[in-house]
Amino acid sequence: MTAMLGPHRTAKGKTDTWLTPPWILSALGPFDLDPCCPATMPWVTATTMYQEPADGLALPLGRPRMAQSAVWEGYRGVAG
Repeated sequence: MTAMLGPHRTAKGKTDTWLTPPWILSALGPFDLDPCCPATMPWVTATTMYQEPADGLALPLGRPRMAQSAVWEGYRGVAG
């Protein structure tokens, strides 16, 4: 059984890559960093875009005032 999102779309796709639509990025305003951007991203999502196969969780966040280890250690603990 396929999960239905509407009468014309399903959650089953041909890829595991999900892109944030440009209209959402525009509505939210500019982003400093996209830590997990596909290598063939068709539009700009942030000032800095870490693309696959780079590990965006291991690279600098770009804001010196943020404690990078504190931000991602919780995530890694949940993700395994």
